[in-house]
Amino acid sequence: MDPKVSDLAYQHQRDLFKWFFELPFNSLSKEVIERYAEITTEESHCNIVPHTKEIFERLLKPLKSAKKNYCLSDYSTTIALCGTVGEMLAILLWKINEVRLKNNLITEQDEKGLFGESIEKLGQDRRLKILKTFGQITEKQYQEFIDVKNSRKPYLHLWSADLSSEKDDALKVFKKTFKLFKDITGIGLADARSVKINPLMLKLFKDIKINKF
Repeated sequence: MDPKVSDLAYQHQRDLFKWFFELPFNSLSKEVIERYAEITTEESHCNIVPHTKEIFERLLKPLKSAKKNYCLSDYSTTIALCGTVGEMLAILLWKINEVRLKNNLITEQDEKGLFGESIEKLGQDRRLKILKTFGQITEKQYQEFIDVKNSRKPYLHLWSADLSSEKDDALKVFKKTFKLFKDITGIGLADARSVKINPLMLKLFKDIKINKF
């Protein structure tokens, strides 16, 4: 490789790490970089992500934090944040599918009458059952959501939990959460020139922004 090209690639990588970790590159240990490589795979990475303020705050920001905390070996925080993203994805699904009642968009008051509470304020178990009943998620996706939700319990709620698999569990739940994110939003590269997205998501976009993740 041309030395100039090699130097540019190296500098780009340094800049990427500095942006991602918000720390000087020289302060990052070999172990941190290795964990970054472990969690940054084709199945758990998007080069560019169009987003709204809500998508950034509710999905991209906690996903980035989950990934960063894995790199810094704070695995229980990764697991907790993935659970949060799972809940946000479920609420997003309900919003973009625009359920109708007697030809009118369902209101929060309708949700309370049907389910006892608005979708946003229901527990995740109940919310997921409703999404599956309305055909908004498949049985496989339902189980993936449940796996993400249940991953939090031993690490955040049980004193007697065995924490020996914390790192492996954090990596698995992050990859599962990111898969759900990509499946539901449909966000990715269609080809070298264009970005793809779930058509149902388009209604959320007014001023489209592009972000690296």
